Amino acid sequence: MKNNFLRAMPLLLFLMIIFSAIHANAQSYKQTPVILTFKDAGEAAIAASKELQSEYASHSLKESAWVLGRRSYFPKMSLSAYEDERLSKISTDTFMKNYSLGLEQVIFDGGRLHTSRKIEKAKLALEYNNLKRSSSEISESAISMYRQILASRLQLEIMENGFKSLEEQRRILKSEVDLGMALDRDLSAADISLKESTIEILTAKIDLEEIEKQFTESLGLDRMPLLCESIDINRNGIIPELSTVRAMALINNPDLVTAQLSIKEKQEEAKYAFLSWIPTLSATGQVTIKGTSYPLTHYSWSVGLAIQFSSPYLSGKSGFSTGFEDHVSQNMNVQGSVEPLPDIASGVKYSHAKIALNLEKDKYNISFERLGRTAETIIEKCKFAEQKRKLAVDSQNLALEKLELTKLKHKLGLLTGIDLIDAQVQYTQKELEVVQAALSVLSVEREVEKLMDLQPGELKDYAASEYSADSSDKKEKLQEELYEN
Repeated sequence: MKNNFLRAMPLLLFLMIIFSAIHANAQSYKQTPVILTFKDAGEAAIAASKELQSEYASHSLKESAWVLGRRSYFPKMSLSAYEDERLSKISTDTFMKNYSLGLEQVIFDGGRLHTSRKIEKAKLALEYNNLKRSSSEISESAISMYRQILASRLQLEIMENGFKSLEEQRRILKSEVDLGMALDRDLSAADISLKESTIEILTAKIDLEEIEKQFTESLGLDRMPLLCESIDINRNGIIPELSTVRAMALINNPDLVTAQLSIKEKQEEAKYAFLSWIPTLSATGQVTIKGTSYPLTHYSWSVGLAIQFSSPYLSGKSGFSTGFEDHVSQNMNVQGSVEPLPDIASGVKYSHAKIALNLEKDKYNISFERLGRTAETIIEKCKFAEQKRKLAVDSQNLALEKLELTKLKHKLGLLTGIDLIDAQVQYTQKELEVVQAALSVLSVEREVEKLMDLQPGELKDYAASEYSADSSDKKEKLQEELYEN
């Protein structure tokens, strides 16, 4: 038995190696981080919103119910059955069994049924548009956090590099103090600058961790994804033509689309209120079989027309029917009823619907005019953000020249280390301002995209300037590097 075990050892070792390799590859694949662009982040946030997905599912059921509502155009069918038993002391007992089938088909209703279904369809379209706007808000929240994370990471890197420079300059200043070339108070001021920088770095790290956690949770992920977008402080801002922005906004802007759908809904409601006074004409039919025992041998049938009308001042119904019973007797029935002044207050429904429609039209006209002004304002914001970015870059370059000049004077002995520290602090602050200015450019560009109803990154297709690097290419390259590793 020992020999058999020894013979099986190589096979067992081989299987263990194979299993370990498979397990390691599975773990490696499981831990491969997700890579996201701006657009991917927005879509992931929408998919992760359980409440929004539930609302979409509910809307889908409503649309299915609307489709099934076509049944209203077809005849209404009714089935009835009853048995009537009578026991009598002075006459013959009776045991009557009766089964009937009835049909009713609306021939003319003035278009009320069709209009009511159009109202339902308009409400569904408006609800779906509101769902899209909710999706857009969730997406924009994720994209905004994405941009803020990029800026925070870049600013944290700048602060850490500045802190390393301050430490080196503080070491030099300490040597100068020891040699009597600088005062102790200068060293104390340098220590204060280092402590302030340390606090700023710790605060920035805490803020970054918090927003990364919120971002990860909003996407429904277990770990922070890789971000393939970046903030390029040297990229020129995209400033599209005003005519292009205005034209696309007036066609695609979600607010304007909502106003259009509201007008359509109010139009159908006003039309329905007007048609509600038109009489309804229906055809009826009934077949009955009856008898005292099975099989039932007696039958009757009838057909007729019915008219029903309803208005605030007069309502009622009338109709007639005719038929045969066992081919022995023919019958005819005529009936009618009228109710004067049933609901005078409802006479204002049409006027109220017209007022509501005119109000929606006024809102649309105001939104239309406001959208044109908004397009002008947002283009000016684009120009201002770009000018601010350029000024921030120029200010950074000047701060860098000042820092280099301070270093040169320090080497010549014209300035002390504390002057060098002050120049370094000023330069670091200018670097942070450049990042914030570049972030403002990205933010205002996204505002233009939302106004034009574009996806993140599509604005470059409507302007001469382009991004310095294509995000999709960067994403594919990063994905290849991950799988290679």
